[in-house]
Amino acid sequence: QKFYTPTSVSIGPDSAIYIADSGNDRIVRISDVDGSNWQSIEDLDQPVSVVVSSDGRLYVGLAHKPGVYVFRSMKGDGLSVLITKSGPRGILITD
Repeated sequence: QKFYTPTSVSIGPDSAIYIADSGNDRIVRISDVDGSNWQSIEDLDQPVSVVVSSDGRLYVGLAHKPGVYVFRSMKGDGLSVLITKSGPRGILITD
C-alpha cells in the first residue's frame, strides 16, 4: 500500500484523509491516524484532485478526461459527471 504520485489531499467531515493517488489510478481514504485502515476507489485514470463535501460526496478530477466525477461514497457508487471542457486540476467546494 504505497503511494505513487499523490497529487491532492482532502479532509472529510468524518476527519478521514482522502488522497488522489494519480500514479496508482485511485482515490484512497485513510481513517486511522497510523494509516493502517485504507479504502480505495480503483481504476480512475490518473486522478489529480479530490475534495470531500460536508455530506461525504467525493468530487474527483481526472488528468485526461473532462468533467468532475462525483461519488456518493468510497464504494464508488452514485457516479455522476459534471461536464467541463478539460480535466480539472483543482476543485473547490464551499458549503
